[in-house]
Amino acid sequence: MPPQKPRLCVVNSGPQVDEPDPIEAAPMKRWAAFGGILLLAGTGIWFLVANHSPMRDLPETQRKTLFERTQANLRDICAPTVDASIHAFCRQQAELLLQFQECEADCQRLASEHLFRPTR
Repeated sequence: MPPQKPRLCVVNSGPQVDEPDPIEAAPMKRWAAFGGILLLAGTGIWFLVANHSPMRDLPETQRKTLFERTQANLRDICAPTVDASIHAFCRQQAELLLQFQECEADCQRLASEHLFRPTR
């Protein structure tokens, strides 16, 4: 019989960590899974609602006409004037304009000039 080589054994002498009881861990896992599903569902619903604009439901010709008229209102009526009497009208026009998917960088800049900004 050949001579046996010495074997090295690893012995854990550190503090013993009790593993959670599987019966106690099951409800926590269920709650975590339920929370994850709820979070995903909430995110999906928010995404659908946040990305839907009533402007998309308008026929293209009406949407284009309304977009151009709203942009013209901001440019021709609101931009040259700082009259407080039309401030609310201009803010509403700016909010409406931002709902159009056609409103790109220049349009967004024009609209942002008429949105409420705190003074302090």
